[in-house]
Amino acid sequence: MVNRYPYPTDYILETSTNCNLRCVCCARRFTDMTYEDMPIKVAKKIIDKLPWARVFRIGVQGEPLLNPKNFDIMRYMEKMHRNVTITTNGTMLTDDNIVKDLPCNVKILYISVDAGSPEVYKEYRQWDFEKWKQGVINLRRLRPEIGIQINYLLFKNNINDVKNIIDFCAQWRCSLSSTFPVIFTEDIAKEHDAYWLENLNGIILNNLKYAKFMGVPYLCSSGIPVWRKCTLPWEQPLIGVQGDVYTDFFIYQPRNYDKDKPIIWNEWLKDDYKEVPQHEYLMGNIIEQEWKDIWNGKYAKFLENLEKLNDMNIKSSDLPEMYKNYPQKYDDRQHCGDWDYCKICGRRWGYSY
Repeated sequence: MVNRYPYPTDYILETSTNCNLRCVCCARRFTDMTYEDMPIKVAKKIIDKLPWARVFRIGVQGEPLLNPKNFDIMRYMEKMHRNVTITTNGTMLTDDNIVKDLPCNVKILYISVDAGSPEVYKEYRQWDFEKWKQGVINLRRLRPEIGIQINYLLFKNNINDVKNIIDFCAQWRCSLSSTFPVIFTEDIAKEHDAYWLENLNGIILNNLKYAKFMGVPYLCSSGIPVWRKCTLPWEQPLIGVQGDVYTDFFIYQPRNYDKDKPIIWNEWLKDDYKEVPQHEYLMGNIIEQEWKDIWNGKYAKFLENLEKLNDMNIKSSDLPEMYKNYPQKYDDRQHCGDWDYCKICGRRWGYSY
């Protein structure tokens, strides 16, 4: 069989959907989510079925370091010569033994924070900011060869604290990345969404200049919505804890589904919104199927449709009602223009690389 598209070499592996935090804009606050860890036998079978994979990106919905088998999984990846990156909230890094036990194939930790002060961190993450910082310091001191990127979602109440994190990154040799969260309700939008700030782009520009001055690599989304073609489903498929295959992150609903009472997504297709049951986004199961059958079957059809969507120019007037009601100032300043719309994530405002 000739592949319609080349196989990806990077795969997102969800080794746990458990989490020890309850963040303001996390999907688990708005959905019923199952909590489970990936068994080692499932992980080994997935790894063995993807011999061309170069990198496994561990962590999506949950905190992967909570899975007691996660280190066995990473060691098996090391044995099979696969590199690993980990997305973590950083709460487990205060344990020296956890940091020391990270296998040599772990190249980067993406550590989320979303705050630059103890008060805001407590509000958004319900944990201790000083402990979070100590975890990052532990990682840098004990494992200086591992790259660290701090992930910082931009909200109304934390955007002015970015410089505090830039100072921290400069001291402990970390890079920094910022983007805007997906907002689930209009109430949360009004309370937390940075897009309501009058001087948003000025703040972002000042933060970028300060990061450059401090020598900190800083990737930050623009405050102006821009059109960007979606490529991640070709590059980084997601494999869930039981081997279910999804396109990219698919982070906004639980993985489990009931076909009799399916979760419905509004998907832009052919100049209209269509109600699509969640199970339509499930591409297959790698435990039960071979990757070539998943990739050249339902996944290939999905990518063909996405190619068509990438060629469409979605305007702000085409957005769901909730997003049409954002401040009029964006229309006044011609900030709406073309909006990036993707059936993977719903919206990616100014999300660029």
